[in-house]
Amino acid sequence: MGKTTNQCNRVLAWLEEHGSITDNEARDHLGINRVGARVWDLKWKRGIPIITKMEKGVNRFGEEVKYGVYYLVKEGDAE
Repeated sequence: MGKTTNQCNRVLAWLEEHGSITDNEARDHLGINRVGARVWDLKWKRGIPIITKMEKGVNRFGEEVKYGVYYLVKEGDAE
């Protein structure tokens, strides 16, 4: 298995356990800096149903920011 495959497997396992993942979670818990690329691989190469929702938050400087949260769509979930 290559690095990309290992990262995809870690992201998928996280999604299956937690339901969603952010850039910060992927970096801090999985050691993955470009989670969006791995989500793309899972979604478009493996056919895993993942949706992205934009959320608002505040960064460490007190500035309002938007960030993506990636959600695993399970059977019966409404998209």
